Amino acid sequence: MKNVQITIDQTTLAAVDRAAAPLGLKRSEIVRQALREWLRRRSVERFEQEWIAALQNDPDNAKRAEYPTEVAIGHRANLAKESFVTLDNIQTVSKARFVKYVGALDVATMTTVGRKLILALGLEDA
Repeated sequence: MKNVQITIDQTTLAAVDRAAAPLGLKRSEIVRQALREWLRRRSVERFEQEWIAALQNDPDNAKRAEYPTEVAIGHRANLAKESFVTLDNIQTVSKARFVKYVGALDVATMTTVGRKLILALGLEDA
């Protein structure tokens, strides 16, 4: 870790100390948690802004943008139709219901799926 010096007004510092004391947290941990949360929120806001801009620029194009919890996979993995992985509606399916193997997605796509799954489940800081 790196030491960083910051300036905080007395009122805020007193409120932080009062809130941290019962939890046994040090000021540094409070600041780390606050910065992580700010970065997470900023990431979500940036993604939403890009998505909204894409919708506004080309509202009729199905390929224009993905939802924050969606990954466009097109026809990859031998899929017959234009497809998306939708991560805000996850369901468990028994292996017995799978009839045939269609294909597998590449590592880069699955990495994107994993990142967006973390976002969908709210596990960014876990």
